[in-house]
Order: sequence, then C-alpha cells, then structure tokens
Amino acid sequence: MAFRILHGERAGDLTDACMEEICNEALLWPNKRAFLIVPEQTKADMERRYLEIRQKLSRSPESGGGIDEALMIVDVLSFHRFAHRVLAEIGGTAHDLPDAAMQSLLIHRVLNEGKDDFSVLSPISQRFGFASRIQNVLEDFYRYDITPEMLENIDEEASRPLFARKMRELGLLMKRLDELTERLDCCERARPLPKLCSVVDEVRKARNNGPLPWPLNRLEYLSEASIWINGFGQTRNFTPEETELIRRLSSLCAKVTVSVCADRETANRFSDSGACENCADGFYFGGQTIRLLKEAIPGAEIIGVGTGAETVPEIRHLSRSFLRRERKPFAGSAEGVTSMLFASTTEELSYIAGKIRELVLLHDYRYKDITVVLCDPESYRSNLHAVFSEFGMDPFLDKRRKLSDTALMRFVTALLDLGVNGWSYDSLMRCLKSGICHISREQSDKLENYFLRHGLFKGFRIFDEKNYATGKDTEGPEVFREVERVLLPLREAVRGLSAEPRCDRKAGLLSAFLIEYVGADADSGNGGQIELLAGEWVEAGDHDAALALVASWNELTKTLDRLAGPLGDMKISLLNFRDALVFAAEAASAGAIPAFVDQVRITDVAHGFQRDCKVLFLVGAQREYFPNTALSEGFLRGYERELLGKSLRVRFPNRAKDGAYADFFTAYAILDCPSEKFFVSGLLSKEPSLVFRLIAECLPNALLLDNPPKSLHDPRLFSANALLRHAAHLCSPDAANEDPAERHKALALLRMHPEFACDRDRPGDPFEIVLPGKLMSELLGSRSKMSVSQIEKYVSCPFQYFASYILGLAERERFEVDARETGSVTHKIMEIALDELIEELGGASGEDAREAVLKDFSCRDYQRWAEELFEKACAEEKNNVSLDPALRMGSGQRMIAIARESLRAVVGAIGAGGFIPAEAEWSYGEGKKNPPFSIEWPEQGRSVVFKGIIDRVDVNSDGVFRVLDYKTGDKRVNFLHIYSGLSVQLPAYLFAYRFANPHLMPGDAGYFVLRNPIIRVDPAGGEAPAVSAALGKSKEFSERGMKLASEDLICSSEHAMLRIRESCEKIFSGCFPVRPVYDPAGGSHACTYCEYKSVCGIDPVTPPFSFLKPLPDIDVGDGKKQTDRERYISAVRRDLARIPGQGTAADTKRPAETDGTGDLTK
Repeated sequence: MAFRILHGERAGDLTDACMEEICNEALLWPNKRAFLIVPEQTKADMERRYLEIRQKLSRSPESGGGIDEALMIVDVLSFHRFAHRVLAEIGGTAHDLPDAAMQSLLIHRVLNEGKDDFSVLSPISQRFGFASRIQNVLEDFYRYDITPEMLENIDEEASRPLFARKMRELGLLMKRLDELTERLDCCERARPLPKLCSVVDEVRKARNNGPLPWPLNRLEYLSEASIWINGFGQTRNFTPEETELIRRLSSLCAKVTVSVCADRETANRFSDSGACENCADGFYFGGQTIRLLKEAIPGAEIIGVGTGAETVPEIRHLSRSFLRRERKPFAGSAEGVTSMLFASTTEELSYIAGKIRELVLLHDYRYKDITVVLCDPESYRSNLHAVFSEFGMDPFLDKRRKLSDTALMRFVTALLDLGVNGWSYDSLMRCLKSGICHISREQSDKLENYFLRHGLFKGFRIFDEKNYATGKDTEGPEVFREVERVLLPLREAVRGLSAEPRCDRKAGLLSAFLIEYVGADADSGNGGQIELLAGEWVEAGDHDAALALVASWNELTKTLDRLAGPLGDMKISLLNFRDALVFAAEAASAGAIPAFVDQVRITDVAHGFQRDCKVLFLVGAQREYFPNTALSEGFLRGYERELLGKSLRVRFPNRAKDGAYADFFTAYAILDCPSEKFFVSGLLSKEPSLVFRLIAECLPNALLLDNPPKSLHDPRLFSANALLRHAAHLCSPDAANEDPAERHKALALLRMHPEFACDRDRPGDPFEIVLPGKLMSELLGSRSKMSVSQIEKYVSCPFQYFASYILGLAERERFEVDARETGSVTHKIMEIALDELIEELGGASGEDAREAVLKDFSCRDYQRWAEELFEKACAEEKNNVSLDPALRMGSGQRMIAIARESLRAVVGAIGAGGFIPAEAEWSYGEGKKNPPFSIEWPEQGRSVVFKGIIDRVDVNSDGVFRVLDYKTGDKRVNFLHIYSGLSVQLPAYLFAYRFANPHLMPGDAGYFVLRNPIIRVDPAGGEAPAVSAALGKSKEFSERGMKLASEDLICSSEHAMLRIRESCEKIFSGCFPVRPVYDPAGGSHACTYCEYKSVCGIDPVTPPFSFLKPLPDIDVGDGKKQTDRERYISAVRRDLARIPGQGTAADTKRPAETDGTGDLTK
C-alpha cells in the first residue's frame, strides 16, 4: 500500500507527471483500474490533457499500442463522482442525493414552519434567496465535520452572545433538516464521501477475513487499483471528509498518489510537524496540504517533480519575481513579454486577434498553443466573437453556461414574474421576447409599440378590449387578436399559479402548462418549441446554446417533478417558487465542447493556468480584477468563521483569508503558464493591474505598447477588411500628413481591390462621420429652415444633430409624462396669463389705470387662477398630460403649484426697472411684421432661414427691451457656453427682436425659472418665518440675466450670429463627428440625457469628448482677475475686431439698416 506526495512549483508539471505515470502503468498492466481524482471544475481540462499525453506516448515505439487499449479502464472523476461510481457498484443509494435547490427548499420550509424557534434566522426566512446562502454555510459544516451538538454547546461567555445564538440556531436547523428528510423519505440523508469511507473500511476488514462477500466482492478491483489525486493543494486544502477518504483508500488500494504545488523548501518545512510554517504565499495551500497528509498518513513518501516545459528565462524570471515578491531587473532582452494599453476594448481585442493570426501564419504556432485569459469576461464577451470572426477565427470559449441564462428559463422566470409584479411591462416584454412564446419578432415588436403608445402596462389594461377600439387606434383590433392568441393562455396559467398556495400543486400546474404550451419534441405541446429552437441553433452553428437549451428543459422537468412530490408539501409564495426554480437552474450548468481540435482557448482567470500553453494573452488586466478580486463572505463573516474555529478548536475555512492566498497562487500560475510568449493588455481609462509595474521593474527591456498608432504591418490589420479600411484612410484627405511611402503602398493595395475605392473619402476614425457635399445639398436644398436650438444641438454633439435632423431618428411613442410635455403646458399657462395681463394694460388709459390693473392682478387668488389657466392650457395643448385624467391629476397638480408660485413672482416683479410685458410667445418668421432673419452664401446659392418663439419681451419707456426665456429646469447664464456657440439662444433672440424692431435698444436677456421652490427657514433667525420665506422666494425667482450694457449686448448678438454661421457651414460640409462637447468646469455634456446612446457606438466610460476651452484671459494691466462676464465680452470684442470691414457678423448691414430681408451675407 504505497502513498506518495508529488510536489512541484508548476501546476502543469504536476499534471503531466500524473498523466505520464497513468499511461506508463497502463502499458505495464493494461487490465488494472486507474482513477484520476480532480476538482469538479477542471474535469474536462484534465480529460483533454490525458488524451494529449496518451496520444504523445502512444507514438513512442515502447508503447506497442497498449496505451490505446487501456483507455477505458482510466476514469477522470471528482471526489463526489468517484464516490457515486464506487457506491453504484454495490447498489448505490435508495434515493437521489439532495441537490443545492432541494437543500435550500428544505431550509426554507424548516425556517417557516418553526419561526418561533429561530429568532436570528427567521427575519431572513421569507426570501428563498437567503435560504441558499444558509445552505452554503451548512455545506461547510458537513464538509468539516461540525455537528449540531458542537454548535449547540458553544459557550456564550467564551464567545459573543449573538454569535453563540446564531450558531445554536444553525445547529437546530441541521437537526430539523435531518428530521424532515427522514420524514419525507424523498432524498438520501447520508453524504457520499463519509458513506464511501464506511464501505472502504468494510472491504478492507472483509479482505482480512477471507474472500469478499456479495456485494462487496464487486469492489475487489480497488485493492489492485491505483489512484492519482491532482489539482488540490493549489487554491484550497482538502476538507476533513476528503482527507479521511484519502487515508482509508491508502490502506486499501495498491497505490495512492497526491500532487500539490510547493517548492522544495516548502515541502521540507511542512513535512516536519515541528517546523515553522512560513512559506511563499503562492505555496500556502501546498504546504498546508503536505502537513495535513503527513499527519493523517505518517508513512507518506514525498517526491519532487522537476520542471518539464522549457520556459523562456524572462517569463520564468517574471513569475519567480512575483512569487518571491522581488524586483530584481532581468538583464536579457525580454522578447517574450509584451505589455499593451489601448483606448477601447475593440482596439484591444483587434490587436490580440491580429497577433494570434500573425503567430499562426508567420511563426509556425498552432491555434491550440494559444490561450486567452479574460480578467473581466462580462465586459469583453459581447465584442469577442465579432472581432475574432473578422479575423477569420472561431475560438473555443471555455466556460460552463448557467442554465438560468437559456431562453426557456427566461420565459419561465418572466411568466412567474407576471404574477409577482402584476403584469408589469418589463416582465411581459421579457416573456414575449424569450423566443418561447408563439409569436414572431415582428409581431412582438408590434405589440410592444402598441402597449407603449397607449400605456398598457398592467393586466387590467392589457386585456380590456376597449383599449383596442378602432376609434382609438386603427391597429387596435388586429393587436387585440394577437393578445387573445398569445397572452390569454399565459394569463390563465399565471392565474392558476397565483391562486394555488401549495408548492407541489404549483409545480404540477407549471409542468402541465409547459408540456402543453412549450413541449420538448414535435410530438408534445405546440410543435415542440425546444426541439425547433435547438435545431435552428444547431444549423446556425451555435451548438453550445442548443445544448444548454435542451439541458435546461431536462433540469427544469426534474426540478418540477421533485417539487411535485413530498418535498413540495408546503405553502410557498409565487415569488419564492420562482426563486427556487431559478436557483436550481443557476446551480446546474452546461459545458462547452470544442468544435475543432485546433482552436484558440478563451477562458477566465480561475481556469487560465489549468492547461499549459506556449502563448498566453492576459486581457483586461485591471487592478480591480487581477491579481486580487473582491470576495463575498456569505452568511458567515470572516471574523465569525475565525471565532467558530477557535471555539470548537477545529479547522474551518475563512473565505476572505483563503481567497487572498488563492488569488495569489492563481496569478503566479498564470504568469508561469506560458512557455514562450506572454502578453498582458489593459485599457488606458482603467487603473492597470500591478503586473504592469512588475514587468516594468523586473523586465525593463520588455516591449510596452502604449496605444500604438496603426501602420500597414500592425497586427490589427491582419484582417483583409481591416487592412483595406486602413489603406482607404491613408489615401483620404484626412491623412495628408502621413508617411508618403505608406500612402503609396496603400494606394497600390486599393488598386488591387477596386471595390474599396468608394471608401477613400471615409475617415480613418470610425467616429468621424463625413457625408459628401453633394448628398448634403440634396438633403438640405438651397434654402434651409432651422431654429437656434438646432444649432445648439449640433454644437453640443454633431452626431446628435445628424441622428435627429438628418436621419430623423426618434424614440418610440410612449404613454408617459415627458418633461417636454409638462414644459409646453407650463409655457402655455404663462402665455395665457401674460396675454391677459398685456391686454388689460393695453386697455388702461393713464398711469393710474395701469397701476390699478397691476394691483388687481397682484391681489388675485393665485391658486384658483392657476387652476383655471391649467384647464385652458390643457384644452389647447393635446398631449398625454392633458388627455389622460390620471396624469392630469398627478402631474397636473405639480404644474398648478409651479404656475401659482411663478405667476405670483412674475406679477410681483412687473415694473421693476420700468419694464412692462409687451409680448408673450413672440414669433419671428411669421409674416411681414415679424420676418425671419437669414444667413446667405451668395457664391454657393445657399441660405438658411431662422424661425422661433421668444417666451416674453418687456419694454420700458426709454425704448429699451429685454427678452426672457422660461425654463422649468435650473438654467443659468453660462458665458463660456455662449461664447463657444453651445448656448446662443439669448443673444440670437436679441438679434431677432432688434431686427424686427430697429427703433428699440437691447437692455438685457435672461432666464426666468418656473418652479415651486422649497425655502428653508431658520426659526432661530432674527426675521419672522413669513418674511424669511418671502425673501427666499424672491431670490429663487430673480431674473438670471446676462447683465451687459446695450452696446455689449449688440456685440454679443452679432458674435452669436458669427457662431451660428460657422455651425451652418459645418453642417453643409457634412461633418457630423461623434464628439460630444464636454465642459470640464461644470462636468456637463450632451450624453447625459441623449436619446441616441444606443446607436452612436461610443464607450460610455471613455467617450471621445471634445473639451471646451476656457474663456481667454485678457490682461487689463491692473492685476485684477476678470470675471467670466468681463472675459466673455473682451473675447467677443476681440473676435469681432478681427473680421474684415465693420467687425461684425453682418457683412455690410446692421440689423437696423437692412432692407427687410434680414440677410447676413458674407
């Protein structure tokens, strides 16, 4: 009975050593059984590696083909699968073992049936999700031999009282679970590893007494079997259950071999029970495992495994430096290590895909020699297949797919959510778009648009036929027929599930519905949706999705059958029933199968080192994800786990502490995994991993690519399309400053591919959108109509203008309160009120009569007046707010309150500075009285006509006017935005009104914010609360004006027209880059509320901003710091002075001198 411990520094060397021993032993004893026990998640990798080693050794002349013949007697298993395999030889178990979902359901049932006994656990017993967290803790108790009696005997005085109560309740829960399991008799109580230990003991004792009796004689092969245990002692130690099984097997089997990752120093130190336990952090678990096994099996033989693969010295130096926490510089060239930083994930993946192609095409590598490790898989997975497909590669994504992510589980989850959330819109759309409902994508989109348009967000609205009347919408009857066909069966199923309180009956109802509505094959249900979808995906080449779908049907059916039995004899809410099904699907997974032998392997950090490779790419190496990641402690915190171990004097895992050691080993193993080349990449916008600094310090000669520009030999151009796109860019006018030799080669390439000639005018930057001038002339015509707000939108983000006004993209019509709709109703209220006031003032004869009018308005009941105005405004403004009674009651009250306070402030401020309202909602561009102003380009035969509405114009007796723009948001004058053309509305309004009224001079322009402010009053202050509130409101409603002299306002308006002209010229040139303007001072940009985020394609984390430059500082000579207002007007005067001629935006005529057309010609 030999027991050996193999130790080595590299996980791959240990795996290969075990595999070679197995193959060589199979050659010598072809009829001897062999087992390789590995962690569950590495089983597929180990099987592949075993086949590779076996194939390699079978080619040698010494094998004689015996290795191939011995394939079927070697099993690669996890501990639990090994236990099931052996126990199955003697009859197995009476019932299936409870899986994670069953255990969680049992916990949920025990906690709800005995709430009074669980004062600590009962508050979390209402949600099924917490039961799964408790189940994880109980699993640790079972694995580490912690019994209910041990937990109940924890002394409150020796530990914390709350902790002791918590442990006692967990012990009571374990007892109640055992009692419930025995009473239900629906699942196995005994755990497989302890049960196998007992069987092994029986076999060993029976052999000592003679021939084995039946059925133990079926396990006779164990005494001659060899067992290798590999993959442990790396990121965790053996549990007590596993340790005890190893000890029992070592006394029965011919040979047991365990491999652990540890260097010679660690192995020697930990093999001596009295020695110090200090070691390198990377070999922490290796040392602990050696110590554990030596204590359990004192006669263990410790054998070192040498380094197998010839790793280049720079990679070995890097991994050793990380392991030893050293920073000694490497003297060589370090050609095998490259660090890379890129601006976006697309650029990063393109470089990696191109580099892989380069290595395969030019350097004789095979795809299977290359591994790509994703540090943050979720952020890269969406672009991964698209990028690799462009480079002609179909990589193998080595991950197990959760069955909860399949179309079937999305449908079932959404179906149950309909009952939980009362037919909410999100749940309904997830159900319709799952792919399981008997409805096409076009039909589901049609239903969605109709529901959005008419606000059908709840069940009572969705199934009310009057909401589909022809008078309401011509598409209504057709949509209702679809509702009856598709949704009525779902409604009946949801009603039945919601009405049934018992879990087993819920399971039966759902199972019957799924068989009828979905069906697994063509002979069941409505044509077998599962079979149809799986067939479609197989034809499309997505075998993994098809496999996961079928597996999810089988798993769901099995779960429902269990819940329909004795286990489900309990009351359960629909929400917890849903959570139980989701948890069961999340606990199960479907593995991925490589489509080809020669494929690039893409995996995550945890699995990246489990297969040796020649080249490794570590992608997305951010500090957040590599080398350390944040771990959830679960229901038991770290200090509670430490306290439990000390109280019971047992070994118990601490996830936080163990996780740190596991992360360190994983990082070391990944750095040490490649034998020839190591690439690490990240994003410029993220904090890089510590590996970048490690490489810079230990390998100073290693190549660093910091967002490298493209050249014709760049790996990112190892795709034909990418190369020709870049060649087209080099031949475009934008690349006039590029290397002439590069441009010459690019031109030659394009001549060889004339189909790309049309792309020469395309900019190299995909965010630089340029339309041909001829196309823009066709789109806009010779005389275009625009508004100032359109120009502001173009300046804030040209692409937003392009999407809105050139493409005409618009969001789907939604039945909801829109800020623009509430704003339009509020504006209409103010317009009606001011029209009434202006009419009364106009009819007053003399100053006394006007004072009487103002006094009458100031004494009005503003609440009643606001309510009357709201009804009038709703009668004129036809939108969701005004048409729907519910919205009028909700949002209407808020608008009435805003109108009440705003009207009070407006009327109270009339007459200040001598200004009296003269116009409300004054429209320019309406007839001869208020003509539009235009900008002309005579040489091009092109002009732009501007029209708009000014909310309010006040005039005083001196012939001075001011314009006011009503805003419902917190809008303030920003001189930097005005100067840059980002906010030119106020000066443009001044220009328009002065153009129509040349006899008046501008006095001011500003914003009046319509709001219902909340004023804070300090009762301890000196003023009365009413006075303090009145002063506060007056400040809130004070005009937010530009506050410039008349001459400066004229200059401001002319400068604004200059900016408008510049923007128009850019629009005519077809220039629409995806470059939103960003103001560093205020942190504002157009992306915040943009409705085109989903189509612009920019990275929201690192958008390609165009940064606003601050207002220029102009030296006034006295050393004083200028205000923004002073800097603005100084800059405006300077800009206007540079214009040839008069120094204004108008070429030859001021607005007061125009001929009535308002032309501003160049």
